Amino acid sequence: MNVLIADVGGDNATYVARALTEYAAAKQLDCKINKLRIGGDGGSVITHLRFGDKVYSPTVPYGSADAIISFDILEAARVKSFLSPKGILLVNDCEVQSEFLRGATYPRGLKTSMLEEINGAYFVDAASLARGLGVWAVMLGAFNRLLGLDPAVMRGVVGDSAAAFDRGMGFLK
Repeated sequence: MNVLIADVGGDNATYVARALTEYAAAKQLDCKINKLRIGGDGGSVITHLRFGDKVYSPTVPYGSADAIISFDILEAARVKSFLSPKGILLVNDCEVQSEFLRGATYPRGLKTSMLEEINGAYFVDAASLARGLGVWAVMLGAFNRLLGLDPAVMRGVVGDSAAAFDRGMGFLK
């Protein structure tokens, strides 16, 4: 499986990447990861994560991501070219006002254009679902729901964040 994780700052991406690598290990799958930080602290963080029977490279090629998890709408727009034609784009319905916008207006219409352009695009109000718990775990639960990973193994991986994970699992009800 080829997964791209896009974030601003990187904490959520780090938690999701760690959980997915632990999931791969629990399922005895080969896993490779590559994290790119653009612009230093507070900037874009793009994590490439691949797992399966045998993985040779940590980099997800353009047009081949089975899934993209993005914690910001603008970051999703930046990395959507990595998505395969049948891939899932899962976006936290959030506009992070990064210091790198430097007072510029957040681009409008990105969500609408991605929903029109990508059949497998889903937007989740993860902060509302999290209700003080980890937004990353909500997004991981939604990811799990869409891609059908083993929920029992994933709950074991997320540990204390299982309640937020379950809220994400239920987002499509």
